[in-house]
Amino acid sequence: MTAQETIYTQLFKATEKHVKYYRSDMEIDRKQIEERPNTPFLHLTRETGTTIVFFEAPNKYPKKGETVKYIFGTADRVHILKDHIGTVKHWYKTMPIVKTHFFDGKKLKKITEWEAIRLADQHINTTLSKWDEEEREEQRKRQQQRNDFDRLNNRSQKNRARQNAQRLEEIFGR
Repeated sequence: MTAQETIYTQLFKATEKHVKYYRSDMEIDRKQIEERPNTPFLHLTRETGTTIVFFEAPNKYPKKGETVKYIFGTADRVHILKDHIGTVKHWYKTMPIVKTHFFDGKKLKKITEWEAIRLADQHINTTLSKWDEEEREEQRKRQQQRNDFDRLNNRSQKNRARQNAQRLEEIFGR
């Protein structure tokens, strides 16, 4: 039995008696947990099935400026992140949730609705901050490259000016 099967087994034991309809959701959950070992997730249990929302690492989303096929159209990474994690709030507003569990990458624990919403918001903010940090680092590198180019260009201009002055001196003497 793998660690992920253990997590799923714990989750199944804690929730299966509450799911009356769409019990096949639990098999989908198992497969997703196995496909994303150690990835944190929220698991919402309803009488009408389950919802699992993974807190993917920032690098699992499309690159900045890239749009990808998403649901019935296309979306960028910010839209996908907010929509995906926003699912948590949607379910709390539209359906009675019997149980909520959070897997932090190591252990599974039962949590409240408010903890789930706080964790979802925290994941959005952390991911957005990481992307902002990456963007600032890219800008810093681009600025450094421009500065390096300008320094080299200035040196080249000074060297050309010196060489031209030497040639003129050679031609016309002093």
